[in-house]
Amino acid sequence: MKPINKRYNGKQGYKNYSVLFYALLFVISLYVSNLLANEKLKNSASPYVAMHAEDAIQWFEWESGVLERAKKENKPIYLTIGYFSCYWCHVLQRESFKNEATAKILNERFISVVVDRELHPVLDARLMAFAEKTIGRGGWPLNVIITPDGYPFMATIYLPEKNFRSWLDQVYGLWETDPEYIRTIAQDAANELNFNFTLTKDELTSKQIKKIQKIFQQEIMESFDEMEGGFGDSAKFPLTSILQSSLDLYEKKSNESLKENLLLTLNNMFERGMYDHLEGGFFRYTTDPNWQVPHFEKMLYDNAQLASLYFRAGKIFNEQKFVDIAKQTLDFMLDHMQAPNGGFYGSFSAIDENGIEGGYYVWEKENWQRLLTKDEIKVVSLAWDWSSPPIIPEGHLPVYASDLKAIAEQAKFPESKIKSLISSAKNKLLSERKKRLLPRDEKILASWNALSLIALIDGYEATGLDKYKIAAENLMKFIREKLISKNKLQRSIHKDVLAGNADLEDYALVAFSLDRWMELSSGQQNKDEIASMLNYAWSNFFSDKGWKMSDDLLIPYGATESMLADGPIPSASAVLIRLGLRSKDKQINEKAINALQIGHNVLTSQPFWYASHVSILMDYSTKH
Repeated sequence: MKPINKRYNGKQGYKNYSVLFYALLFVISLYVSNLLANEKLKNSASPYVAMHAEDAIQWFEWESGVLERAKKENKPIYLTIGYFSCYWCHVLQRESFKNEATAKILNERFISVVVDRELHPVLDARLMAFAEKTIGRGGWPLNVIITPDGYPFMATIYLPEKNFRSWLDQVYGLWETDPEYIRTIAQDAANELNFNFTLTKDELTSKQIKKIQKIFQQEIMESFDEMEGGFGDSAKFPLTSILQSSLDLYEKKSNESLKENLLLTLNNMFERGMYDHLEGGFFRYTTDPNWQVPHFEKMLYDNAQLASLYFRAGKIFNEQKFVDIAKQTLDFMLDHMQAPNGGFYGSFSAIDENGIEGGYYVWEKENWQRLLTKDEIKVVSLAWDWSSPPIIPEGHLPVYASDLKAIAEQAKFPESKIKSLISSAKNKLLSERKKRLLPRDEKILASWNALSLIALIDGYEATGLDKYKIAAENLMKFIREKLISKNKLQRSIHKDVLAGNADLEDYALVAFSLDRWMELSSGQQNKDEIASMLNYAWSNFFSDKGWKMSDDLLIPYGATESMLADGPIPSASAVLIRLGLRSKDKQINEKAINALQIGHNVLTSQPFWYASHVSILMDYSTKH
């Protein structure tokens, strides 16, 4: 082999050294670029994004520069969406994002983007809709391949490392073979899959409203699980907006079957595995239809809405236990989710400090038996069925299997002693559990805090307890001082760093919560902010073409809808319409009536998923 010239004499020598020089320069620039990108991730206002700073992948955050970079390099965008408390998001990171072989594929062939769904809820909703329409399922982590023009063309959810790498190879093979064809079919697919709807300007009649109400009641009754409560026959989510609208329906038209289903649902949600019986607070959902096995995230928005739901149900059904569970839920939020500045943190992770799903909450037999007395062991074994093998591999979870009377009969103790033994056992277990660590996402999100403000106001109105009013006032001040600047709303704040652009959900819910506070305090201090937010929301998110959820989506997929469905959070269009109908501003009021008119046709075909809009129609028909 001919050696490389060691001297700079002649063209060949210069050429060889020149190649080496530029190659070295490229490696150095790539290394520096990775360092800068990782440093930016470390300092992100999203704990979820920040945890990816040590990955082997060169990540970018979602912004317009990503599309420009993809166009310049003619590479597809790999975009992964997750959130801090998501178990499978952590698994994907551990298996794939820290894997050198997988990282090599992503770094060389894709522009890789990591997104916190809680900072970009609209992007998440649009791409989740794409996944559900193209692969028939959704969930997190959500992985989507997007063309440099912003059109999604492939999606998947969690895949084990080898499958994930194979999927990336397959996707890139399609792109490499004919990128122009992929661009074309992605755009065509987006046009085909886009939200197709027909706006109507037919005036709503009382006859139409009665028809919608009848269809809604029929769908609700058909969807209820009459054996276990809730809706559906697989994983059970609380679907709080639909339960609230079911209460509206019951108040309008008393129905014994509806009442029985609501009571069954409300009882099973807090008596079984969706509720934390030691510390309080609800988990996000259960993975089974019997409300036994929770998915262990605790989300602020769930707990705030469920507190409001139980306060209201307690009043409607005259059930003190519902009021008690609502109080316990608010107290959990105040004790464990409230920041020193008066705002509320977003969530608790599903995994503990050791990376075990539910590890913070479950108990191995030798641990709980070591902590409890003989009588306590006897009683909790009956109460929580802890004498049987645990329902999840990691250990036992406190979930009530018997009522007080049955436990007393089996244990041959009076009910008062049963209560005392369960209480002392809970205190011992809770004291031990506090030694464990549970990661918390300390982002403070505008819309979720608005729901918390509403829950605190509901709590004060239901109980008269000053602690709820004081907490509500502190939260109201925090929102006004930290999240509203020059009448412009911010999506999130974390460690005094603002992040994310506020969308329709934020404007609608914050305005609604401040309006509720104004009613409670009989003051006018929020009047200007409310008016400004309403004007901004109606001007930027609604037109005669329908609703858009964000004004900076960046991707052209899923632009507008005639009406926004309920999800884990109430429909933003419903919240804004309700506020608009109450407004004394004539223009805002007319816009709200117009929005109700042009979108009502969807309610005839699928009112279940638009329950909040049905509730508005029921109120509207009563007043007009």
